[in-house]
Amino acid sequence: MAPTVDPNGRGYRILYRQGETNYCPGCGHANWYIGRHAAECAFCATVLPLGASTHKEPEYALAG
Repeated sequence: MAPTVDPNGRGYRILYRQGETNYCPGCGHANWYIGRHAAECAFCATVLPLGASTHKEPEYALAG
């Protein structure tokens, strides 16, 4: 039987959070390139996964 993984028991995870000041854990700057799944520091290229608040489905509207 395979062990189960508890996502809440993984400990502290550094995430990029939209709407907050995010300092890079690598160099301390706060300038980021934001992609679809990750944010990359503009100075040292450290990559952080996006926090849950940035994972939004695109909203589509019919042209009319």
